[in-house]
Amino acid sequence: MSVHLSDGSIAGTPPEPALLKAVTVRLLEDACERERFDEELAAKHYLKNANAVGRVLRYVAEYRGQWVALLVFSSAAFHIKPRDRWLQWSARQVAQRRHLIAQNARFLVLAAPGKWPNLASRVLKVACARLPQDWQQRFGYPVLALEIFVDPQRFHGTCYKAAGWQQLGATQGSERSGQDFYTDTEHPKELWVRPLSPTALEQLRAPELPPALADPKGPLPPVCPGAPKRDCQAAPFGITMNARGSPLELQQHTTSPPGH
Repeated sequence: MSVHLSDGSIAGTPPEPALLKAVTVRLLEDACERERFDEELAAKHYLKNANAVGRVLRYVAEYRGQWVALLVFSSAAFHIKPRDRWLQWSARQVAQRRHLIAQNARFLVLAAPGKWPNLASRVLKVACARLPQDWQQRFGYPVLALEIFVDPQRFHGTCYKAAGWQQLGATQGSERSGQDFYTDTEHPKELWVRPLSPTALEQLRAPELPPALADPKGPLPPVCPGAPKRDCQAAPFGITMNARGSPLELQQHTTSPPGH
């Protein structure tokens, strides 16, 4: 789960309507600010690190120059059955289209939620509104939907529900520990998703993707003759697959916590 609520204050203690109207979300691009950003996450987020996997964008929510929340969006999880069923994707479509999904890998609300209970959902809405354009400019293709894993032992996903996200169900308990590696756990998370436009689901479920949505890494290898449901490609060197089709590292897993 990425979200964490801190107990910080905001100078001037603005009433919530004024705060929600004035809060802004900007892309973090300054290297000096990145150090502060990572330090805040490491100190105040319950995962105690700022690690993210794959392609990553970081955001700061501000009120009159004061940092009130931090967000990290990264590449989507490889294999999530509830998500893939929701999108009506085959195994091959998952590999072809997964780049169009991003994950909310961290969300730290610095301002005390008891004083401004609607701040988290407001920040999420503002961030989601600008994310597709930022992703397009940075990586050369848009992101059409988002996913987040909520730890039910800690949170209920209230701010995500208020921001228009949909709960799909529980994961099977695999945590991503690197670019292509997963660790089996006994701690399932609740999966929440959010399309980023009225036509996003239609685009994601379309029989064919237009060129503008194609994976910039290029097309997959052709389907194996006589085996239409499998691709002519092996797992990368050093990787094996578990029973659910998730890659597992052959060597010892790292101990750094995942981004969800």
